[in-house]
Amino acid sequence: MPKYLFFLLGLLISTSLLAQSEFVRGQYADKDNNTKECFVKVEKWNYIPSRFYIKANENSEEVKLSSEDISELIIEGIAKFKLVEAEIDNKYVTHHTAKLVRNNKILVKVLVEGKASLYQAVYNDGVLFWYSLNEEKLNLLKYRTYQSANGKEMEDYSYKSQIQADIKCDDISLKDILSLKYTSKALTEYFTNYNKYCANQDPDIYFQHSPSSTQKFSFSPFVGMSNYTMTRPAGKWDDEAMTVNGSGFLLGIDIELGVGKKNTWAIVSQMHFYSSDKRWDISDRFKTIEGRLRYQTFRLPAGIRYKQRITDQFGLYVDVNYSLDLAINSYVAKYTDYNDVLYSEKSKIKPTALAFIGFGASYNKLKIGCLFEPKRNILSMSELNSGPTDYSAWSITLSYAVF
Repeated sequence: MPKYLFFLLGLLISTSLLAQSEFVRGQYADKDNNTKECFVKVEKWNYIPSRFYIKANENSEEVKLSSEDISELIIEGIAKFKLVEAEIDNKYVTHHTAKLVRNNKILVKVLVEGKASLYQAVYNDGVLFWYSLNEEKLNLLKYRTYQSANGKEMEDYSYKSQIQADIKCDDISLKDILSLKYTSKALTEYFTNYNKYCANQDPDIYFQHSPSSTQKFSFSPFVGMSNYTMTRPAGKWDDEAMTVNGSGFLLGIDIELGVGKKNTWAIVSQMHFYSSDKRWDISDRFKTIEGRLRYQTFRLPAGIRYKQRITDQFGLYVDVNYSLDLAINSYVAKYTDYNDVLYSEKSKIKPTALAFIGFGASYNKLKIGCLFEPKRNILSMSELNSGPTDYSAWSITLSYAVF
């Protein structure tokens, strides 16, 4: 394994540690509803935390707790979680999420708290919302996608009928309900307006940005190191076939646009600049010969990516891409020093197109990936090209999602 891989892996781990949340003021209630002031750290606020860390004060040692140890958790100015009795309908709730219900209770995130309250649960396999009136039992806001008898994908908008029946007044039109989306942003805005204009109260509103698993768009600058192999047959360059190994670097942007309801598929473009410059000696008894590969290019790819979340923070992905390769001042060259006279012959690497595949892993906003370019001929026919000049490469990249 090349030293660059160890370097990037080390950078990923160290940056991941720095990217974790800091301790902030908060409080939690244990299973007996005893409330305790503390400092809290949760690795990802947007999901339902399976574990979190507390300190009695800023200088004390941290203690690890699980969601089973609490009935309520408040992170000051950021989020609030509650263990509640909530309606679970297997028609709308996945098997994975249903397993998280213990003794008819489930840990949810509070989005809006007032006469009409809104709650959310985000897990690996989707997002669910509940509502309650006057702090009574939580009712599931029902939405799902399903396959009809003829295989067509359908959507069940039962939550709109629930809202029209229970959470509506004359200040809210039917059009507002019919256009209401099943997202945290849209529902939070609706419940906030209901409390303000229908119940005449200012509700408590908690941090509720959509988590990365449901985020549709991401913009991630990346850097990378590349290793390549170039092979040429025997011919004018040498009496024997030649193999050259070298390295280069990449600098680019990973742009991803999620598609579909589950957001496991995405359209992706990993635009980047690539540069490498390699010199080597070619053996000859009578004269000095040097070879050179200079390859600088802008690549403008488009591809499709499949993503699979493993945990709240960790996921895997694979993608296939097709790219324009806009080579600039790139060539394979042969320099001959014969009787102190330097001769040079060059064969240009011309702009072309190429395919490559990628795969990797993400952790929160960080992503480490590998790009693989299958073997291809990088030169057009020329006086130096007595046969195909095959080139293949693989690269390790490290990116960080700005948004």
